[in-house]
Amino acid sequence: MSFDPALDEIYTRIKDGDKVFLARAITWAESSNEAYRTKAIKLLERCSTNKSISLRIAVTGSPGVGKSTLIEALGISLIQKGFKVAVLAVDPSSTESHGSILGDKTRMSELSQQINAYVRPSPTGLELGGVNSSTRESILLCEAAGFNIIFIETVGVGQSEVEVKGMSDLFLLLLNPGGGDDLQGIKKGIIELADIIAVTKYDGNLKTSSQNAFSFIKQSAQVLKHSSRNFEPRIINISAIENYHIDELESIIFEVEKAYKSTGHFEKNRNEQNTSWFELGLQKQLFEAIRREESVQSIISNFRKKPLEANVFIPLEIEEALKEIKIKLQLK
Repeated sequence: MSFDPALDEIYTRIKDGDKVFLARAITWAESSNEAYRTKAIKLLERCSTNKSISLRIAVTGSPGVGKSTLIEALGISLIQKGFKVAVLAVDPSSTESHGSILGDKTRMSELSQQINAYVRPSPTGLELGGVNSSTRESILLCEAAGFNIIFIETVGVGQSEVEVKGMSDLFLLLLNPGGGDDLQGIKKGIIELADIIAVTKYDGNLKTSSQNAFSFIKQSAQVLKHSSRNFEPRIINISAIENYHIDELESIIFEVEKAYKSTGHFEKNRNEQNTSWFELGLQKQLFEAIRREESVQSIISNFRKKPLEANVFIPLEIEEALKEIKIKLQLK
């Protein structure tokens, strides 16, 4: 494998745990600039030679459920036990300006200051699934820098956040007491993907609500069993503010990891994720290649110029356009 001396130095600095160079590499991976993306791919090729020893933990839940607060509490505890912790926090992007607030570093100010921690807020870039298009690449770069616990904090938009399941080893779902989240226990969707369910805010005036939600979810556990792993989600109520059950949650995380590794689920899951990553990446690149074709651009432009009547049947228009594209691109 040929390698550029400048990139070789950056790779060495990342391997040494230099967070400035790690940040630069993640910026390249997130960039739409072709030159930066090329650099990122070359760097990722070098990083891929490292055997991953990390645990990737997805943390999701509705806005305000306390994702950042919990991650900070867990992160500090794990660092004290000798782990290196990275947090990839995804913030929603505006559909108007495409900008993001990226406030997670501020919300995790104590964790951000730890030598063995790295907190990286990133915009979704209008991607669905609660993560952005380069989250997988960012995980590999963090692993190359020696981070062995990687939290992926999703946007927090609800049932659509399932893509993060395809890039994590454990899926931690946080539920808000008294906010209707407990009702998700009787619904399929995001909740049945969870390996661990934590009912948050077991403190102050919400203790009773938190306990009630916990009991409700606990009763629903049998229904939530995931057939592919024959495993009921572990359920716990917590308070990150009062440090209630944080140590217990940490223990559960490692117990589930151990159980998955002993049954072969852990490795099987990683292999399936790589296959999915390849398929999704290829589909995206093919879509972009076709979208940029002049003939396709012409078809879209002609449609925009049409005087669209109220009774226009869009599915038929799509089928006709698809036939035209297949002919022009010589596709079957």
